[in-house]
Parts: sequence; C-alpha cells; structure tokens
Amino acid sequence: MATTATFEQMMGGFGIVTVMNARIYTLNGDAEYFGRQEALTPDDFVDTNLYLDTLKIANMTQEGPTKTVTGGQYANPLIKYGKTMTMEMQDALGRAEVLERFFGCTYVKPTGEGAEAKPGVLSVTDQFAGAFAIEGDSFFIDQKSGEKIPVYIFIPQFQPDSILTLTQDAEGDATVFDLNGSINVTKINDGTGDISVFYQIREKSFFAKKD
Repeated sequence: MATTATFEQMMGGFGIVTVMNARIYTLNGDAEYFGRQEALTPDDFVDTNLYLDTLKIANMTQEGPTKTVTGGQYANPLIKYGKTMTMEMQDALGRAEVLERFFGCTYVKPTGEGAEAKPGVLSVTDQFAGAFAIEGDSFFIDQKSGEKIPVYIFIPQFQPDSILTLTQDAEGDATVFDLNGSINVTKINDGTGDISVFYQIREKSFFAKKD
C-alpha cells in the first residue's frame, strides 16, 4: 500500500515507535570539524559502509543551559545560554568493525593455514575513537492516518565515549554493547543555507544529492 501522507503533514502530529538503522560517515581527507569557517556539505563526507541494523535503543538527550544570567529582586532568569546533547545507543550484537569505530579497539583477522596460521585478535586499547557522522533511516507514524512515513535522522558530528563494558552473565539478560557519546553542534549546508545543528530530522537523506 502506497504512502499518501506527506512529511509535511506528518509534522503536524507524529509518533516515534521504533529505533533507527544507522550508517556511519567520516570526513574525507580535506575536511576538518574544527579550524574552518565553511559549513560542511555532503561532499565533505565519505561512506564507511558500516551499517548498524541491530540497535535496541538510540536515545538523544539535550541538556542545558550551561550559563544563566539572573537579575532583579527575585533573581529571575533573564538569559539562558548553552545546550549540550548526548546519545545513548545499544547494539544487540558485537562486531569487530563497530568496536574499532566506537571504542578505539584494533582487530587483526586470522591469516594463513596450518603451521603458518596466525590467530585472530581483538585488542581493547587505551585509545579514544575520533568523531564521525551518523545518518539513521527509520519511520515515524502519522497521527491522522496511522501511516509509516520514512524519515532520516542526520547527526553531523558524534564523538563516542569509547568506554567499553563487557558484561558476562550466564543467568541474566544477554549482553548489549553501549555505543554512547556526545553530539556536537556543527555547521552544515545541504543546499538550503548554512545552519548550526545538533541533528536534523529529514524527509530525504542529507547525502541524497551526493548519491
């Protein structure tokens, strides 16, 4: 059955009922998050082909203000400034490429056969992983029609905490992998103008023009 409700109509009232699938992008060799005046565009990113489709949760939490100006007889808040944002993600499955990207782990694949064989090794190190972009595809529910409306959630700069906790419990729940971190405000331009954002909820992929 074709979707008849539009993204604009859904914005009048929608529900979020499931998690996103997330694709990971890194900056290309010429782009930097800091030390630049220009906004980042789709051409500044490279697809890593790492796709997270086994997430259990992906919660984005905004906090603030970091500064408050008060005044008057009752010391009322006059100006509020500064917000921060974190994201809590849990992956149901552990994968070497994900552990490298989010935790700074290193993975050496097994090679050779017989006497020349070398075993595979996943090393948990003291290194912190660098920042990268995440774009998730999901759907929201239009309140009026009940239809699933495809959406994209674009996070231009995610800085992972790089803290790996490995829980082993024979009688409890299966372990999950916590892919937590900070979402940083980043200036981007998707063809409609410069804007500084934590993230965007989009009708089309940020990388649609690039692809």
